[in-house]
Amino acid sequence: MPKKRLKTIAAEHEVQVDEIVELVETKLPEHTITGTGYARWINEEGQELLAEAVDIPELMPKRYRGVVHSKAPNRSYVYVYIREIQKKVPMVIARRYEDWLTEGKQVDVEAIEDERGTSYRYVR
Repeated sequence: MPKKRLKTIAAEHEVQVDEIVELVETKLPEHTITGTGYARWINEEGQELLAEAVDIPELMPKRYRGVVHSKAPNRSYVYVYIREIQKKVPMVIARRYEDWLTEGKQVDVEAIEDERGTSYRYVR
């Protein structure tokens, strides 16, 4: 499945283009989007995420791509630098990945917001 244009995706899901643009800006990671404005193209990974976001927009967490910076004192966490928000944040990982996620490795991260703040977790 190749890249698709934003207007084509809006027509497929029977949603206004402005609503799709808002979902793209808030829910999709930077590496899934090319172009600007209404002339944006969404790759295959982004199309899957956008389909979920159109169906259930409030439950879809924001996704980022980051680079593992260092290990945290707690073995269930690693520090990840996310370029889109320009911050180094602690990310929750499964214990089986603690040796596998080394410094410099690129990872996908989900940001989950609640009343206590934002937490980040690893996405396979």
